[in-house]
Amino acid sequence: MKKNCLYFKVLAIAMILVSIFSANSSVVCAKENIESAISDTKFTELFREGLMVKEDNAYSFTKTTVFNSLAKDSLSNQQIIQDKLIIIPITDEGEKNLEELLAARANNSTTLYQSDVAGCISANLTIYWAVGTANGKETAILKSVSGGFSAQGSGSYVGSNVYVTGQEVTMGTSGITSSGPKSQSSTKNPAVSTRSFSYSAPSSWIPVYAESNVATVGAYYNVTLTRGSSSWPCTISNNVGF
Repeated sequence: MKKNCLYFKVLAIAMILVSIFSANSSVVCAKENIESAISDTKFTELFREGLMVKEDNAYSFTKTTVFNSLAKDSLSNQQIIQDKLIIIPITDEGEKNLEELLAARANNSTTLYQSDVAGCISANLTIYWAVGTANGKETAILKSVSGGFSAQGSGSYVGSNVYVTGQEVTMGTSGITSSGPKSQSSTKNPAVSTRSFSYSAPSSWIPVYAESNVATVGAYYNVTLTRGSSSWPCTISNNVGF
């Protein structure tokens, strides 16, 4: 297999490796800490959906995908791709952090973190969902979202002459429901001085069938920061697919 990338780094919190194996490539990369790794799209998918196995002090999350392509004048051509995330805590703090994230994973919730480009705030967004059954099929529905940001100063002032001038939270679900395809969404705008929020999804929402690559539950959080005449965003998209 061709090695596209190979980085190993001993980290203060944990050593985090991702291996993506296919017919033509093998990729192994490291992230600086558990939370930053899991906020990465590929890492997030593996952490949430991968089959977890713990061996010694290594936690591995493996997801296998089988693709079938039909070529003209030939039988089915099958390709198997296996993605693996390996997290190795190297401190007690790192292992505690990981166990907390695993507990959230088991309880149908997940949290993502993001800092703005200027490093003025650290934002977080947690989604909570529930699974069930309807008409003999597994279903999923978003229950609530919570989050906010931490920063210097107080209220809308976050230091260095920077202010929060807008916040937007959009939560939603999409997929096939008992009444057909449906997208459901709701948008809230926390006050600029508000540093934390919690919103429940509307009780009128209908669960979506948890079909692969079809159903999605999640939320989007955007904080607008302003210094003088310059503005920039800090955004988080936290979605789970079924």
